[in-house]
Amino acid sequence: MENPKSPTVNIVLAVISCIILCFALSLIYGIIIAISPLIYINFFITVGFGLGLGYVVKIFSKIFKIISFGIRIKLAVLVGVLGIYFSWVSYILYHISLDPYSGTYFSNSYLFFNPVVVAQVIADINRQGLWAFFGIIFTGFPLVLIWLIEAGIIFTIPYLLIKRHVISPFSTTHNKWYVKYVLNKDFEPLFSQEIIKNALSEGVISYVDSLKAGRATNYSRISIFFLEEEIKQYLWIENIRKDGQGKKEEVSEIITDYAIKKDEAKELIKKYYAKKEFLLDY
Repeated sequence: MENPKSPTVNIVLAVISCIILCFALSLIYGIIIAISPLIYINFFITVGFGLGLGYVVKIFSKIFKIISFGIRIKLAVLVGVLGIYFSWVSYILYHISLDPYSGTYFSNSYLFFNPVVVAQVIADINRQGLWAFFGIIFTGFPLVLIWLIEAGIIFTIPYLLIKRHVISPFSTTHNKWYVKYVLNKDFEPLFSQEIIKNALSEGVISYVDSLKAGRATNYSRISIFFLEEEIKQYLWIENIRKDGQGKKEEVSEIITDYAIKKDEAKELIKKYYAKKEFLLDY
């Protein structure tokens, strides 16, 4: 694979875009948390917010062609930290104005740029409390513990989402992502990388043709990453395991970035009626 470097302008645009969308999501999240009275519902809202921040990084990394894993991780850390801070400011502004639709909501918007004052307000909230659960007003350490759990969720989810995401092949020569095609067959589960690579080296087409069909809940998925302008194409193999209802899906990469010839890639795409995936889905 090629040396993973991204132009500085792309990185700057990705950072700015992530910050803007992080800001918007944080405003919405902060208001919802301020309004919602149920702590167990807030947990799922917080998880959704963390996932949203993770996908912000994933989407803009794809749009602005961020092929450096390190830069993506830094973006995830950035939106995690800013998501916590911006949502706190949104939460505070709601309690100051009590009306997110009024012009007074942003009358104290300087708080977005004054973390010292925000920290002081948070300390005041911790002493006095703003909400109760079963008639108990939370203050002091119990409230801090809840906040730490919330912050941990918001920070950790986007970080793990990006850390576990495998970056797809990219051509620095042509400044393009390879297009992903998924072969239209559920193959038998595969495990040994050494055996697979040895078999592929003897013949890519013949090896794929020799694979049996997998089960509905346990199979392997073969994808071809294809770019017409490039001579070298790439084959990926993933094992898929689903629950009994076929809803929850666990994916584990077995082979990634295995180089194959262009004519081999074309033949597999045609022979197995491969489906072209949406760019932002991988």
